[in-house]
Amino acid sequence: MSRDLHALAARQAGVFSRADALRCGYTVDQIRHRLEVGRWLTVRRGVYAHAALSGDGPIPLHLRAAAACLVMPGAVIAKRTAAALHGVALIGEPGPVELLRGSDHHDGYDLVVRPAALPEHHVTSIRGLPVVTVARAVVDLCRGDLRDGLVAADSALHHRLVTQPQLQAVVRDCTKWPGVAAAREVVDLADGRAESALESVSRLFIHEQRLPPPRLQQWIRGFRVDFLWDGVVGEADGARKYDGRAPDALLAEKRRQERLEELGFIVVRWGWDDAVRRPEATADRIRRAIARADRLRRTA
Repeated sequence: MSRDLHALAARQAGVFSRADALRCGYTVDQIRHRLEVGRWLTVRRGVYAHAALSGDGPIPLHLRAAAACLVMPGAVIAKRTAAALHGVALIGEPGPVELLRGSDHHDGYDLVVRPAALPEHHVTSIRGLPVVTVARAVVDLCRGDLRDGLVAADSALHHRLVTQPQLQAVVRDCTKWPGVAAAREVVDLADGRAESALESVSRLFIHEQRLPPPRLQQWIRGFRVDFLWDGVVGEADGARKYDGRAPDALLAEKRRQERLEELGFIVVRWGWDDAVRRPEATADRIRRAIARADRLRRTA
């Protein structure tokens, strides 16, 4: 790559267009050759990057986002794309690059553009790319889907990427927007003590099923439990933590449960399917456990 094109790509977060390469002196044949031999890669039609920036895996999200911004000048990276670039946990992959720009509206397999108002204080930058703030990205997700929004909000709070007052300020900025009532509810429920997406989703079904609010991340004789009611421990199984730690090994979990039961606690466990597909049945299990613990206390 020529020095001029290298400098230009660096200013554009690693990407450059076919027109950029031609202006820097490359011929059509030279462009084609570099793509064919794998020195350059096609990030999107007419937009390239040096192959070393991607390696052997999928094209990184920041390159896909940079390419989208290059073909949509004036756009700002938003929603799931922005959240992922900020390091916020999501349910599933980020999906198509999402942008906000003026009055544009575009749907595609790799790019979604939506019109939206963007106050100046809702915009920041990552690697030189215009991107909405963590707070704006999270609130937009909360406006669209309660589950996605709470996972994002908990993750952002857990990693101290945002504060509750910052989220509440964006909610106030978007007072008259669709979905803002849901966003306000999710922001009020958000809690940085959650350590995994499953714990976040679990708190949502606990809230929606009108169970008593549990205490979170409580210590019991050297064991830290996910959820605690009087006499009842709730454990979200199979949850990868927001900090990347895998769940405890099966044997360690079994010993942990045995010890908690020896101490007189009723242990209720659930997994992702229980929380997402069977929330009513899972809530009933918890209610029965709470009622049983209450009877045991009264008869003790």
